[in-house]
Amino acid sequence: MKTRDDFSPTTKRALAERAGHRCSFPDCPQITIGPSEEGEESTSNVGMACHIAAASGGPGARRYIESMTAEERSSIFNGIWLCYTHGKLIDTDETRYTIEMLRCWKEIAERRAKARLERLAENDCLGGIAPGTCKLQIPISGPENEIIGNVIHDTCLPELWGRNLADAIRDLTIEIVRNAFQHGRAQ
Repeated sequence: MKTRDDFSPTTKRALAERAGHRCSFPDCPQITIGPSEEGEESTSNVGMACHIAAASGGPGARRYIESMTAEERSSIFNGIWLCYTHGKLIDTDETRYTIEMLRCWKEIAERRAKARLERLAENDCLGGIAPGTCKLQIPISGPENEIIGNVIHDTCLPELWGRNLADAIRDLTIEIVRNAFQHGRAQ
């Protein structure tokens, strides 16, 4: 049985703190830590340190890279801070939630946390980040609006380029896809 290359408590704490104790999933407003009624120094934590590339191989492992060392798998560079809901979600679909996409989300979350700390406009700190990557596979008679909308969301275009431009790109892409299928006989 393969061993898991888990994060150390120090790495988990650093991932949480670098994200400002907020979920790194785009548009998720979840703050992941707060007071607990158990005692004066107690806290409740609803966040988790998630592996970008799986901590171990085998059934159910998402985005596993065999060539990574144990140190690389358990390092802060292979982690992202998410709420429990989104942590579970990214581990259910490695096709949609790619390594490149998760790294982009992590960078955006850390830059936003830094902007909040410095009291800057959060979106002003995002310049120079390349949008995350994802594959776009559209079935001939599928829900292209939803598929393309998910791609726009997953690549963080609204955060990086603004909602208006992201919506315009979405609308244009939908029209191009519809035209290709309806008039161009695309398959």
